[in-house]
Amino acid sequence: MTQPISTKSSGVQLAARRIQELIGLDLGTLTTRSMQRALQTRREALGLSDPADYLSLLDSDPEELQNLIDEVVVPETWFHREPEAIDMMVSLARQARRSAKRRFPLRILSVPCSGGEEPYSLVMALLDAGLSPGEFVVLAADVSRRSLRRAEKGLYAEASFRGGNLGFRSRYFEACGEGYQLQEGVRSQVTFHHDNLLSSLFLAGTEPVDFLFCRNLFIYFRPETRRRPMEHLVRLMRPDGFLFCGASEYRCFGRGPFRLEKLGSTYACRVDRMSAPAGGPASRGRALSLLSHPEPTTGTPAPVVDTHTQARTPNRDLIRARRLANEGLAAESAAICESILKEGMDCVEALSLLALIREAEGRMEEAVQLYRKAVYLDPHHYESLVHLALLRERLGDQEEASTLRARARRVQVDFKRLP
Repeated sequence: MTQPISTKSSGVQLAARRIQELIGLDLGTLTTRSMQRALQTRREALGLSDPADYLSLLDSDPEELQNLIDEVVVPETWFHREPEAIDMMVSLARQARRSAKRRFPLRILSVPCSGGEEPYSLVMALLDAGLSPGEFVVLAADVSRRSLRRAEKGLYAEASFRGGNLGFRSRYFEACGEGYQLQEGVRSQVTFHHDNLLSSLFLAGTEPVDFLFCRNLFIYFRPETRRRPMEHLVRLMRPDGFLFCGASEYRCFGRGPFRLEKLGSTYACRVDRMSAPAGGPASRGRALSLLSHPEPTTGTPAPVVDTHTQARTPNRDLIRARRLANEGLAAESAAICESILKEGMDCVEALSLLALIREAEGRMEEAVQLYRKAVYLDPHHYESLVHLALLRERLGDQEEASTLRARARRVQVDFKRLP
């Protein structure tokens, strides 16, 4: 049996705690061997022989911390995993289709989405059930950029196909030398986001969904870190929406703000609005939980954009501002961004982060102006283009919103051409 991380291994312990702080991972789920292997891999990639130098780099470079997370978070999943929940979602979607009161397209969220097996399974199941591509959209988010790159590529090895019923593989995949390539028609139904469920701005501005799949994640969170992710899930669900969790997580969702309901051979969670927390996102700015506007439909998955590490010239102040935003301290984060800008630094990332905070606070016109300046300074800044398109649409300027989406699509194409 592998031993948990020991406090005697100070370097491993410090690195593990940095990961714990960022993504809430329970240290008991990590092992000394896995952390040592991840640290060695990253040190060798950077040519650093001294462990102390690498640990110092982790404190100053969020991109390297993300690289370490990619080494530690090893997803283990496959297509149509725990099919009972997927079948129930399909059944509920069919019922919604027959209801004149239901608004279409249906919206579905998968978080964490790992390498894409779950969100793509949902798409294939709905298509098999007779729903047309225009009747539903699937959103997917994960903290691992490596997993998201794999998901966007849509190329899978044999290990992603398990169980006896693999008929879907012949319908939606093409065999190739490297494995199985997913058809573009399925891939285009999913929009991927690089985001952290522990961030106070997790999927800020996203319209609530009808079905939310969050399976086998909360068992890895420390109990004290579960509150904010739970609040995000409440915010992201429509009042009559359904959340599907893993069977081992019923104890996490079986009490407020959720209640469990038996549906056929599985369980689903519904939001108990009477016990839903009044704090969370609303406690630090009610606009966070009230933003409700559609995401741009590009016809292809959005590029994986690391909103925490895109700065052209990273600096300690901006790193601190992002950390404060992730901790829910939006006002403190905004003050740092404003200080950077007052010093005459045309920092696109400071503008974009400040715009996102203002948007979450409901100060839409101010957010628009900040996004405009960011796009002026960097015409290829995808995040600012997309958010500005959303805001212009919400403010009634459909023509400009359409133009901004077209620009974002061109950036997306250029991104996909990168090696």
